[in-house]
Amino acid sequence: MRLADALVSLNIPYSVSYRIVCRLRQVHVRVLQNTVEQFVVSFVAQVATSTWLSASQMMTIPIVVVLFVVGRLVYWRGYLNPAYNRTGRAAGLPLTMFPTMAMLVFTIYKLVITTVGFV
Repeated sequence: MRLADALVSLNIPYSVSYRIVCRLRQVHVRVLQNTVEQFVVSFVAQVATSTWLSASQMMTIPIVVVLFVVGRLVYWRGYLNPAYNRTGRAAGLPLTMFPTMAMLVFTIYKLVITTVGFV
């Protein structure tokens, strides 16, 4: 049974149930689009960072991946719950963005240090 039909069976008018279904679809599309964008940046940062890490330091990559997944799930949950509004999404975004930014800063630092010749 489709969600719109299920809502109609609960005596919710079809026009209202259709708007609810469209809103949910828009939310999922927005979250998916943002997740793909964040994934591309995070993947590039992980690959670039892994070129500078030693074998013992490589355990940070799975930790970053777990933070990414948890951050995306929290972001999605915050987007679905209208009571959270922006504060629900705000909890998930730093879990995704800060590790990615740290990896990019680390990679740029190592690249500059190696290029200039301080090592």
